[in-house]
Amino acid sequence: MHDPFVGPWSLNPARSELTPNHRPSEATMTWQIEGDGGYLLLAEGTNEKGQRCTEKPQKLIPDGKPYPVDLLPGLNLSLVAQRLQSG
Repeated sequence: MHDPFVGPWSLNPARSELTPNHRPSEATMTWQIEGDGGYLLLAEGTNEKGQRCTEKPQKLIPDGKPYPVDLLPGLNLSLVAQRLQSG
């Protein structure tokens, strides 16, 4: 199955709405499909101070169920992903 979501995505700062605490000058997110049908998100870029940064890989399971976001300790967050069918 071809998945148009998979592959590299580059930030376009001029077309992006960024929060004051998160203003990268350059960023690339790469989405990979896993054997179980989930996605792996890899992200890296340059922050507003010109420093290179790499985010911890994040796994997304597109089954519509909430999963905790372990990258933000102290916050009660969950992530829900769902694959939409085209056509």
